[in-house]
Amino acid sequence: MDDMTVQHMRAGHAQLRLSVPLTWKNHTNLRGEAPLSNNLGLRLVIGLQVKHSKPWAPSVYILDRVNGHMAWRLDVNESHRNRKTDGRQWDGQTHVNYWKDPHGDSHAVDPWFSLPNVPAVGAAPYREVFEAFCKGSGVIFGDGYEWIDPPAPEVEPAQESTEGEVP
Repeated sequence: MDDMTVQHMRAGHAQLRLSVPLTWKNHTNLRGEAPLSNNLGLRLVIGLQVKHSKPWAPSVYILDRVNGHMAWRLDVNESHRNRKTDGRQWDGQTHVNYWKDPHGDSHAVDPWFSLPNVPAVGAAPYREVFEAFCKGSGVIFGDGYEWIDPPAPEVEPAQESTEGEVP
């Protein structure tokens, strides 16, 4: 990833297209990803990640699958400080980390697109956040795209008490 590629993508020249639903995986975090076609020849994916411990703070991102670098990532209701650039800070606020040479994706700005209100409690409106990110990122929905709700979080089974039982 580099500044020129990110600028090209943000300007809408990359023809980013999402043509399939997200494929969900439910492990330490809930994560849905799908390939993002483009005219840059990059192996991009778009994804949404939710920490089980913070369902009100999803992240949506565009990632180069080859080198693992994010073009940009929306962090909802999260904290961040631009330690390497301008020192700006967000405390539990929505921001976008985007690629900036030579700092990688550690530089953040306010979102340049509209988002639904996401309260800092309970589960976020994932579909609305994801589709607002797509719209603001210039992602076109192809005919094969459809929203599929994420699976319920995995819950550890409660261990039954054997206290007071006779063997």
